[in-house]
Amino acid sequence: MVFGRKRNNSFEDVTLDDDDINHDNIEDVLKDDKFRFEKPKSWTYYVFFKKEVLVGYLLCVIVAAMVITPITLQNSGYFPQKEEKSILGICGVKSNYRIDCAPDLEDYNVTPDICENRGCCWDSDTPNATCYHRMPSPRSARFKGWNAADPFSGSVKTFNLDGEESSAQYQVTATGDGHLLFQLGTNIGPGLGSKPDLEPNLVTKVTCPDEVDCNDDVLTFDVSYKTSTSGRSLIRSHFGPMIHNSGMSEISLYLPNNIIYAMGLENLTMGTVQEAAYFNLDGQSQVHLPVVVGMYDIQRWYLVYLATSQPVVQTLRPGSGNQPVLTWTFEGDDIKVHLFESTSPLELQLKLRKYISVSTSFVPAPQTSKLKYGYHLCRRTSNLENFYQDQLGMNASDIPYDYDCIDENLMKTAFTIDPAYLPKTILEDSILPLAIQMLTTDAKIPCVTKSKDENVCVEGKFRNKDVFFPNVFDEGYTTFVANGLTGLETGLVGKSAVYLHDFAPTDQNENQWDCDPLEFTPKGLEQKNQLCLTRNIRTKEGDKKFLNVVTDYPTEALTVLSNIGLQEIRSDIAMLEMPSHITFTGSKFSSTWQDIKRSLLEALMLGTVGLPYYSMPACGVTTNNSTDTGLLCLRWFQLASYMPGMHSWYQDNEKQRLPFNLPKSYERYVRWAIEERYRMYPYYRTLEYEWLTTGMPMIRPMFLMHPEAKYLDLWGQFYLGDRILVAPVLHENQELVTVKFPTGTWYTLGSRIPVSLDYQGATTSIHSKLYEIPAFMRGGSVLVYHESIGKNLTETEKANYLVIIPLECARSPRQTLYKCYAEGDTYLGGDAKINIRVDSVNTTGKVNLETTGTPDPLFLNTINSMEIIGLKPVDGAKLDITLPDGNKFTAENDGEGGEHGPDELFAVYNGDKQSLLIRNMKINSDNYKSSVLSWNFVNI
Repeated sequence: MVFGRKRNNSFEDVTLDDDDINHDNIEDVLKDDKFRFEKPKSWTYYVFFKKEVLVGYLLCVIVAAMVITPITLQNSGYFPQKEEKSILGICGVKSNYRIDCAPDLEDYNVTPDICENRGCCWDSDTPNATCYHRMPSPRSARFKGWNAADPFSGSVKTFNLDGEESSAQYQVTATGDGHLLFQLGTNIGPGLGSKPDLEPNLVTKVTCPDEVDCNDDVLTFDVSYKTSTSGRSLIRSHFGPMIHNSGMSEISLYLPNNIIYAMGLENLTMGTVQEAAYFNLDGQSQVHLPVVVGMYDIQRWYLVYLATSQPVVQTLRPGSGNQPVLTWTFEGDDIKVHLFESTSPLELQLKLRKYISVSTSFVPAPQTSKLKYGYHLCRRTSNLENFYQDQLGMNASDIPYDYDCIDENLMKTAFTIDPAYLPKTILEDSILPLAIQMLTTDAKIPCVTKSKDENVCVEGKFRNKDVFFPNVFDEGYTTFVANGLTGLETGLVGKSAVYLHDFAPTDQNENQWDCDPLEFTPKGLEQKNQLCLTRNIRTKEGDKKFLNVVTDYPTEALTVLSNIGLQEIRSDIAMLEMPSHITFTGSKFSSTWQDIKRSLLEALMLGTVGLPYYSMPACGVTTNNSTDTGLLCLRWFQLASYMPGMHSWYQDNEKQRLPFNLPKSYERYVRWAIEERYRMYPYYRTLEYEWLTTGMPMIRPMFLMHPEAKYLDLWGQFYLGDRILVAPVLHENQELVTVKFPTGTWYTLGSRIPVSLDYQGATTSIHSKLYEIPAFMRGGSVLVYHESIGKNLTETEKANYLVIIPLECARSPRQTLYKCYAEGDTYLGGDAKINIRVDSVNTTGKVNLETTGTPDPLFLNTINSMEIIGLKPVDGAKLDITLPDGNKFTAENDGEGGEHGPDELFAVYNGDKQSLLIRNMKINSDNYKSSVLSWNFVNI
């Protein structure tokens, strides 16, 4: 190294080795005078060149820029001044989470400019939504006044899709037993009475994304289990959008997993693609059911329900990580989301029905319910000749059936009927298809008026008649309906069944009164100019039509009919709020294999949420000419025979789907299925009583009975009650039907033989037979049938009883005892039942019969026959039987006995099938009050 040293005003070169310098103390070395060269510095050095000064200058410039630049840009108008938080979320949202930002526009009408003006994100390469909400969305509701100490109620700012601002209130309340209600709107009501923090199992948060200062920030709410270890919420609104305004409202909820059940899903449970359902939009959608049932884990279930009378589009997106996104988009209305949680799906249904308050006052079942459980023919043809031809065809085929519907086109308006139907013999056993429209010539009709202040009825046209549209909310409407029914030739009110089929109400007048256009029309639909009360809309493509119905209107009309004493009521629209004893006729399905599946899914979902009375439209209501209707109709009739109700419906001359017009072999098998259904009538009555007293639906999806992993996504088989398992044929040319059997012994319902399984609860393939679909009895249960059938239910219910007893058997641990048992009951009207208990040990057994309650004399039929199945033979022994009256006799071995008279007492035992059949026991109601039938294998 070379340094300069000052000496005598001259410089001397000094050379140093690196070893002369202490590198560990380099700063001290440089401070030594002998190594310092100093030169006088001018003032400019300290002002312009000194390092410390320059650093100070730089810091000053930076601070000035940070302060002055935003002010300058603000004053110059470069960006507007904001007095609130900026809510501009990200566009990096996964495709399966994207919420459509243009639900009111067709895809071809959505442009980047529209999307940008809505504060949304544009992506033309995405197949799902080209215009989608940011996360969080600037259109989502924001806190206007947030109280961290009490966040469960307050004020919010709400926006429509174009950014127009309005004000609303929000509130979260609870019952304290697993029921929460989130409300956001201008008329939110009192709520459920308690704070959410009183819920024993749930934690509810109402906050914002940063959870600190939520004023002017996006409102979010989150509900989770207190004991959850997964970290997943039960439901959460996340970052929106949560939209509320007079034209359209929308809310999205993130669900914990994809084990969910909802209307409109192709396979009952959530799949991997986006699926949507339109509620209350007529045509193909007559069900208003914005409800999702889900499983959090095996021990915890939940139900979310949007309470609105407006039409709803329900969209389910797959999300990610098996966490789907539920979005409800509906015409402008307050947001009211109910959350129920419980340990089982059945308990959820009971909580829902209790809240809706239509099933809390249980009433005894009707004495006879031909409408619910019989088979019916219905039509819309304008030709009375079809009525007589159908009767001739049914009688010639010897197929039992009950009510025949009056032709809808021959009962043109409310309580006006074509004179051809006036003979009382036709009307007494017919369903009256009441249209809601009333003739303008009727006096003092409570009608829909053009405005609240103008007492002028809205006039329209319906089936070439001048009509008014009734105001079903007017007190006078009840009187009008009661008088109208009495005025018909049916005699007393309630004599005939009633089918309310035009809730719209449809107006066929070309010069309709002006209406304000809908602010929200779902994608794929366009507004059809109809009554503002109903606002009909329809698709631009195909024949699929939707009718926008405010559910308050049909619900009130059905309630009026129910309140005047009618028990036999059918409806072509199903809603949670309607009286639950009313029978829904099913959606307007076409004769396709896809729609037989959809019809089954509809029945299962309705039963799950507490609407058990479902009349399946066997073989659809329209004909699809591309389908072999013969085989399809056979399989559909066989399935419908296990539904609570079934009917056929056709329009004009589409009669090929009626059973007597099918190929002869199919016609015969359809007759067998309907006959078996009529024999089962006592079981249907029993299931109805069980529904009324416990809330258990008649048709039950597998997960309702077995909330276990193997049954959660199983929709191709179902329970009828808890004693019969049905696995229908749902595909053309399906030779094998896969059945997942629950634990226990199962017997085929038709042949009465045990199902051979490799192990308890096994899954096996069953060969489908043309003459029946696979159906099975649960071992350990008891079924009571009618021994024979008549032409209809009225004749059938007079027939004697047949008791069917499939045994559940097991050996003791030491193999010394072989025990069998079975138990069940059958309903006798009022509060009465016959309780039947069966026990056997080794070679002996007994059947205990005991009647409880006060029975209806109508149902006190004689127990004339009994089948005991699963009764193992004893080598070298005869089977002795003792009846309740002490009569003893010996059963014949199958094939060894002779012919018997029609009233002769006898029994036949088949050792190969392990079955015992006893005929002509003649156990009357006095004997089955409390009695015992016994058997004993005795060595010969």
